[in-house]
Amino acid sequence: MRSVRLLVAALVAPVVLTGCLTGQRAHFAPDAAQVSDPAITAVLAKLEAANTGQFTATYSLLTKFGDVTTQATVAQTSPVAKSITVGTVRFLTLDISNQTCELTTSTCVDSFDDAQISNLSFSHDFYAVSPAARIRQDATTMVGPAIGSTQQIAGQPATCVQVSFAGAGNNKKYCALDSGLLALQDTPDLRIELLGLTTGADQSLFTTSTTPSG
Repeated sequence: MRSVRLLVAALVAPVVLTGCLTGQRAHFAPDAAQVSDPAITAVLAKLEAANTGQFTATYSLLTKFGDVTTQATVAQTSPVAKSITVGTVRFLTLDISNQTCELTTSTCVDSFDDAQISNLSFSHDFYAVSPAARIRQDATTMVGPAIGSTQQIAGQPATCVQVSFAGAGNNKKYCALDSGLLALQDTPDLRIELLGLTTGADQSLFTTSTTPSG
């Protein structure tokens, strides 16, 4: 009997492991379907879409606790070549490698180190991934249906959603462009606003220092 039990365990284990591996990839689709509010899903669909274009986007980032405003720029030449500059800190993705560089000293580490901007209360993916995650969380705690709208931000058409919560001054607003970029996030802790968007990526944004090239 012991040998039979061992044989059964050996046969079941690969099936369980395979189920975990294949199931984990498909796990995101049911989660996405759980957000049913149409105004929220309209914005999420844009923020979570893959952006394969070339662009340079400039932002104003206001950390409301402390009233600190920081300028940021996001540039992309391909899905595997991105530059996110927040103040003097630059996050670079080149092929499959990630770097975080302090531009004033040309000092880099081989990973995304959000600790270098943690005092500002946002992360390097503030322009898409982070607000999408926040909206999903908001959808679980909001009071009443969300309010959808459209508006022009930095000369670009944006799809917006406002979510409400118990207590005064707790409303949150998010807007996204058709390209998938965040256009506006206005929440109790942050205000992130797109200032400009151009086609093509500025190559100087892919250097590791503030020293002009050439």
